[in-house]
Parts: sequence; structure tokens; C-alpha cells
Amino acid sequence: MKLNRHVGEICDTHPVTVTKGTNIREAAREVMEYHQSFLIVTNAGNNPIGIITERDFMNLVGKGMDLEGKTVEDVMSTPLITLDRDATVEECQETMKRNGIKHVVVVDGERLHGVVTLKEILFNDASLIVKTNPVVLYVINKKNGILIFEFNFKSQKGKGVISGDLFTGAFSSFNTLFPEILGNKGKLKFIEIEKLKILIEYGQHAIFIIIQDEESIDSRTRLKVFKKKFEGACADELRDYSEKMPLNVFVKKGERIVRQIFASKLE
Repeated sequence: MKLNRHVGEICDTHPVTVTKGTNIREAAREVMEYHQSFLIVTNAGNNPIGIITERDFMNLVGKGMDLEGKTVEDVMSTPLITLDRDATVEECQETMKRNGIKHVVVVDGERLHGVVTLKEILFNDASLIVKTNPVVLYVINKKNGILIFEFNFKSQKGKGVISGDLFTGAFSSFNTLFPEILGNKGKLKFIEIEKLKILIEYGQHAIFIIIQDEESIDSRTRLKVFKKKFEGACADELRDYSEKMPLNVFVKKGERIVRQIFASKLE
């Protein structure tokens, strides 16, 4: 897949929509009926004017808001962040990262064309996950989804080959997004995308991931050993970790453990 693909090619062209003036209770029923995490609000001309996410509905319930007489305009997010259908997937990625969002509305002129989510990006452009050397180890902190350690086996520089912001934004949703997409009710163990396999292990404090291509070693056993050793060696740092802590606190210990466990396969 290429980064210059257009979002119009990969977006969901049949998102759930409601027109302005729709009662908020009816809108909630639409979300539940179609098992969606969001819906688009349009005007009479099918022009998108707002978005309501599953989180918005949860906030309504949590705040005990009186929904009687309330319409979608009372709770929708507006103005919308949109992209033209000819925008590239890379532009969409940057838009999501810059605005901290997971949905981008795609338009054709002013009319609704579709919606791009992380699902479409990840499953239609694997190069956004791995660009060059798909033999990489990642550790993601469970508390906030931040990437705290990465090791590129082929370069041995301990530096990943993708955007860290994109990676953490996408993969922090492992326990919700991907099981829903794949119909897996348990913890996800691996994902296959084209010739890539993403192996996943869940620790007490972090999620451990190896991305490998078809020529890579079967890393499941070693990943499990790495998980145990990494969490043992970095127990204090993981327990007290916050966004203010410098990520290099994990580098020396992490690289030493990687070399112990994967040494026979390092070039």
C-alpha cells in the first residue's frame, strides 16, 4: 500500500447518519442498532454539520443530563474536521494526530462522502504501521497508551521506523478496537496484515508487540520471555511511570534484555 492513496478510496461510504433536529434518544438507538461508535449529523442537503461519538453519549448518561426535548445539535461536536475525498491517507494520518481524533469526515465538495477511522487506515495501508524494516519490538504503557520502548532488530539502533505518535494513537485501542473488528472476545494475540504478523503479549503494566515479516523468526516464545524479564527489570519505572518521565529510563535495560533473548538472531 502507498501513502499517496486517497481517503476517498478507503473510507466507509455508508456511515450512520441522522439529520439535524433528530431527538437525542432516537440518535442513541441508531448507534446501538448499527453497533457504531459514532454517527454523523447532516442537514437536509446531506451536508455533514457535526459528529456524535459513543463517548458523547456516555458523558450524557454520566452527567445525568435531561434528554427530554434535546436534539443532536445540543451535543454534537462542531465545526467538523473534514478532508476532501482526494486528500491522501498520509494527510489524514497527520490530521488525526494533530487534532487528537479517531474519525475524519470525508467530503465531496460540501456533501458527505464517507468517514475514515483508524480501522480503515490500519487495514488499508499497512505501511503506516511498518515502513521499512518490519522486525520491530514495541512496549506500550497500559496506563496511557504511550510507546515507552522500541527496538529495530535490523538497524540495531533501538529506533523505530514509524511515527511514534501514530503508533501509540492507533495501538492504545488494542483491547477495544481490534477485538471488536475481528470478533475476538478475548485478548488479541496476533494480527495478520498482508505479509506482516503482529504478535501481542499483555503484561501487568505494559503491552508487548513484535511486528515481523514472513521471513522473520517465530518470536512468540521469546516475546513471552522478554515480557517477564522487562517487567521484572523495570518494575519500579513501570509502576511509577507518568508522561513526565523521560523514556530513556527504559532504553538501557530494554536493549540489554533484547540482546540476551534475541541475540542469536541479531545481525
